[in-house]
Amino acid sequence: MLLEKSPSARPRGNVPQAPPAFAASRTYPPMVWSHPGLGRSLAEGLGGIGRAMGAAVLVVAALISAGMVIALVLTTVVRIFGIDASSGY
Repeated sequence: MLLEKSPSARPRGNVPQAPPAFAASRTYPPMVWSHPGLGRSLAEGLGGIGRAMGAAVLVVAALISAGMVIALVLTTVVRIFGIDASSGY
């Protein structure tokens, strides 16, 4: 008796139904990929290292050239004001 549901215990009106726990699944083909060999892995690794080193060399060259330009500009400004920097030595 206690387990029986009374008609008044049901929800009234439009109550949205919960989605099913497991929706219909799609079937996909199996995943296939080529297994790289040692040579291919080494070549890809060295290629990445080479690109990183090239970028590092370019950044260092840009910083050195920027420093040289700043030094030349400061030297020019000091000379314009008539200060001889070598007289302090």
